[in-house]
This record gives sequence, C-alpha cells and structure tokens, in this order.
Amino acid sequence: MTYQKAAFSILKENGQPLALKKIADIALEKRMVKSKAKNPKRSFTETILKNCRGNIYNFPELIIITAPRGKFVVLSEWL
Repeated sequence: MTYQKAAFSILKENGQPLALKKIADIALEKRMVKSKAKNPKRSFTETILKNCRGNIYNFPELIIITAPRGKFVVLSEWL
C-alpha cells in the first residue's frame, strides 16, 4: 500500500483530522506500509507533505492544515 493510501485509510477509519506524525505511527505500527529508510516515520511524513504540496501524487486527495500544535491531515471531502 502506498503512503498516500495508508494515510487516507487511517483518516477514514478515525473520521477526524489527525496529526501527520500520528498517521505515520499508526501506518508503521499496523504495518500498512514498508520502508527501508533509516527513519521510516520521517520518510512517511515527508512523502505525504511533498505529495500534498506538489499535488502530483496526491491521490487519494489529502490536505495539510497547519495549526499551532502541528500539521494535521484532512480529507478533501471534509472541507
């Protein structure tokens, strides 16, 4: 499963915006994604941020919202 699809699935399951780091923790804990990176959590969060900023690989569509407590991810259908 791609990082993007894993994040989408986690958000759908939880039904609310989540911090990007929390999504990464859940995806890695549940082994929804595989990573050979030295820091898999950072790799996950950076990939999601890059996809959302560039909007090239942003499918299913996720939106990043910056709040005082960090970056949160929401589904486009929630806006």
